[in-house]
Amino acid sequence: MIMLASRGILYTPFHGYVLRLWGMQSVDSKNMHRVMSKGTNIGLAPGGFEEATISTDKALRIFVKERKGFIKMALKYGYKVSPVLTLGETQIYNTWDHLIKIRLFLNKFKIPSVVHWTKYGIVPDPHHDLYTVVGRPLQLPTIPNPTKEEIDHWHQAYMQDL
Repeated sequence: MIMLASRGILYTPFHGYVLRLWGMQSVDSKNMHRVMSKGTNIGLAPGGFEEATISTDKALRIFVKERKGFIKMALKYGYKVSPVLTLGETQIYNTWDHLIKIRLFLNKFKIPSVVHWTKYGIVPDPHHDLYTVVGRPLQLPTIPNPTKEEIDHWHQAYMQDL
């Protein structure tokens, strides 16, 4: 499996270097076509910077409603899409959840605006449990040029399963 992430994350000093050493690749369209045309399993977080930006330890927030590109790509190659949700993740960090609109605006320019910390600095607080739930795979048909309606239909099915 190949994990995909934003170029903004992959090219941050030190952190990005380590991720690239571990084999993480860019989530850009060109790379996704290259990887998916080979039938390689991939992992990605559709919420990206925006989901990290709106994260708070006070509530579970997901940013996937307008994220349909991964569904479009999965339709082009007939992939299975498994909804995955990790519970407790927002408890392992404290977050600064102010000025959301400005921070989301910065995300449009691939500028991460996530502020988080723990009593251990940037190391996650180990005193909280995480529970990852993996939903049943949603088998998408192979549609080389999916229409907006087809993308919307399968995106809605994914969100409902999530």
